[in-house]
Amino acid sequence: MKRKTLHELVVGEKFKIVGFTGKRIAMKINRIINIDKIIKIELKHPIHGPIISEVDGQKVAIGYGMAKKIFVEEYNK
Repeated sequence: MKRKTLHELVVGEKFKIVGFTGKRIAMKINRIINIDKIIKIELKHPIHGPIISEVDGQKVAIGYGMAKKIFVEEYNK
């Protein structure tokens, strides 16, 4: 499985978070999303806009800058 950053994914793809850069990002992600969850991209705004994802039935917006620092693996089940 190829490791990518969150901002590289497209709408409809499912993924798991496998890592991130920076302590601040780690604290924010841990508050928002449980790392063991399967997450789906719902909406991706063009031109460096936020990424809207769904986690356990709830929508979560992640800014473009933060998405570039989150490493994910695609989940294809």
